[in-house]
Amino acid sequence: MQIRDDRLNRNFALIAAAITLVIIYGTLYPFHFHESADSEGPVGALLKTWRGPFGRGDFVANMLLYLPFGLFWVQTLRRWPPIARVAFVVFSGLALSAGIELIQFYEPGRVSSLSDVYSNALGVVAGSVAGVILSSRPFSWRAGTMGRRPFVVLLISCWLGYRLFPYVPVIDLHKYWTSVKPLVFSPVLPPLDLYRHAVIWLAVALLLEALFGVAGSRVALLLLLPLVLFARVLIVDAVLSPAEVAGGALAALVWCGFLSRAQSRAPVIAVLFAGAVVIEGLRPFQFSAAAHPFGWIPFAGFMRGSVEVNVRAFFEKVFTYGTLTWLIARAGSKLTLAVALGTVLVLCLRLGQVFLPGRSAEITDPIMVLILAGVMTQMRENPRRVEAVVDQRG
Repeated sequence: MQIRDDRLNRNFALIAAAITLVIIYGTLYPFHFHESADSEGPVGALLKTWRGPFGRGDFVANMLLYLPFGLFWVQTLRRWPPIARVAFVVFSGLALSAGIELIQFYEPGRVSSLSDVYSNALGVVAGSVAGVILSSRPFSWRAGTMGRRPFVVLLISCWLGYRLFPYVPVIDLHKYWTSVKPLVFSPVLPPLDLYRHAVIWLAVALLLEALFGVAGSRVALLLLLPLVLFARVLIVDAVLSPAEVAGGALAALVWCGFLSRAQSRAPVIAVLFAGAVVIEGLRPFQFSAAAHPFGWIPFAGFMRGSVEVNVRAFFEKVFTYGTLTWLIARAGSKLTLAVALGTVLVLCLRLGQVFLPGRSAEITDPIMVLILAGVMTQMRENPRRVEAVVDQRG
């Protein structure tokens, strides 16, 4: 048992170290530092921003950026008392965030702000507390089916993360009406959108099966679908589309009606999901004769644009590429083959995007597939092990 715990701690340490490197890389890229003309210096410039400004989207996004830092680092210190673990990790996260903000003073195009430190610190606190709770005896990672499948929980969490972003509900009847109005007036069902939403819900159903078994997945899906749709009505800026409502309903009908009982459900959903990835990668299918450059700098696209948009896109990509690899392995392939197939598919799609105006063709997505495969391995996820759960609970 001690050897198993030490191996688990090392796995979490590797993931936590990778998260730290990603934070440093993402917040300091492109590493072009210059002397600043501001006479106050980095500390004075940073302290001057103690009152904000506070942007809702940026605040939430920066909090989410550091939440995994706290969640995984606190898991590596299981032999420490809970309060000491949280205090050490929070202090480390706070030092990392403040240090990065001070360094950004010397990087043109970056803005140092204490509001980022506040939100980063809250993310570390939330992640650390959640990590301590999950590692305690009643909620152990090893206790129960959900505890044995942290990677599946991660995928579902990322899916909810991008569907429910920015997680800010509002009390506004006009907003509620705006959210559902497309369902009432001139509802349009683009076939490709309907296909995409239905397939994603089927993939979620198969992930739920890994957690709760076949019978439990039907109940979980029927509960989760209306909850997610209702939550999107409440969340600011979210609007329901006829395709997502009809696609979810169609997926629930297909899964509960017959697909959950079919022996070939995993291969069928894997093929359908791969098709959805291909469609999304090549839309709008308007190719140009001249190719634009392919980006070889990892995560360059995430370094540009709004933090709010980038965080939501990151959640979506983690769910998409993690689920793609998981589904291929769940369908019967060895994990190494599933990773190879997923990486090759995503790389081909990104290479094809050089002929799609407006699409960002870069190496980031294939690298994300490989990183997620590493996370899956470190979390000891074996998609084909689902069969044992199916046999016991089906």
